[in-house]
Amino acid sequence: TFHNSSRDGPILTNTTLNVLRYLGKYMLMMDSLKPIAFDVLLSMSQLFEYYMYAVYMFFGSTNVESSNPRLAQLLLKIQSTIIAADEPRPSGINIPAPQVSDLINLHDAQNLFGLK
Repeated sequence: TFHNSSRDGPILTNTTLNVLRYLGKYMLMMDSLKPIAFDVLLSMSQLFEYYMYAVYMFFGSTNVESSNPRLAQLLLKIQSTIIAADEPRPSGINIPAPQVSDLINLHDAQNLFGLK
C-alpha cells in the first residue's frame, strides 16, 4: 500500500540517532564548559556537516545540481571547507573524504547492498 510520507514522518537510522544523542550530550557539556562552548558548537556543526556529506556521497543521487540546487551548493561548501584537498588549508580543517570499505558493494542487490 502507499504511505503518505508527510504523515509517517522521517526515516531515521540507528547511526543518525546516535549522532543526535552525542550532539545532545555535547550541548549539555557546553553549559558546564562555557569558555570553550563556542568552539564545541563549531565542531558539532562540522561533525554534522561531515555526516550529512558522507550519507549523501554514499546513498545520494549523482546529479544533485539538477535535482536540488541548494543541496548542491551546500555539498560544495562542505567539500571546500572541511574535506581534505590536495593542498592543506590554512584553517587546519582537513578531514579525509568518506570512503566505503572495499568489502561493501552498495550496488549489489544479491548481497543486500552490502548488508549480507
